[in-house]
Amino acid sequence: MGGEGARAAVSPGGLCDAGLPGSLRQPRPALPIWRTITEPLLSAGRAERRAYAEEQLARVGLDAGRLDARPGELSGGQCQRVAVLRALAAEPGLLVADEPASRQDVITGAALGELFAGAGTAVLVVSHDEAWLSRVASRVLTMTADRLQE
Repeated sequence: MGGEGARAAVSPGGLCDAGLPGSLRQPRPALPIWRTITEPLLSAGRAERRAYAEEQLARVGLDAGRLDARPGELSGGQCQRVAVLRALAAEPGLLVADEPASRQDVITGAALGELFAGAGTAVLVVSHDEAWLSRVASRVLTMTADRLQE
């Protein structure tokens, strides 16, 4: 999705906090998830936004038949994936994700890792899941007693 000025929630090169897992509180629960995912894409038309949302849902293992679902109809893990897609739609320079794989199965966690790797943005992941981090991250730092260690 592109075009100059298409993103309004976060300007390209800006900071976007995916707010996971606290993002289960949707700001507008009445919106279908295709609109939640594409909110940053203000200048795109409805059909283009729906097509983009359908493509993105497939990337994280969600059925395109869920496009019109409301956040309350999704599981916690599904809401988490929608929040990641919405954050990436803004094309931020840096995405901060707190425990993005905490409610995901192994396959979906791997899909999120691939999504982050192909996002074209820097991703800072905070997680206690060292095994998942070692599979998806190019660099892992550990914090112990308020100090970062390689």
